Amino acid sequence: MEVKRIVVCGDSFCTAEPKLPGTHFSELLSSKYNYEMINLSRPGTSNVSICFQIEEAIKLDADFVIFANTDASRI
Repeated sequence: MEVKRIVVCGDSFCTAEPKLPGTHFSELLSSKYNYEMINLSRPGTSNVSICFQIEEAIKLDADFVIFANTDASRI
């Protein structure tokens, strides 16, 4: 059986906290459904960078892409 792949793209809101493993929504989803999870999100990133993350997710042949855009007012 093929394992499905979730790729997460976005800014800090989509980035998992290394000090709290297994608590981020993407980690919870992947463990609940037994999916492979790749998190491409990075803190402080722009929407242009998020677009590149989504392009990378497509190249990775993701079954599901979860993304969140950012806003300039967050500065």
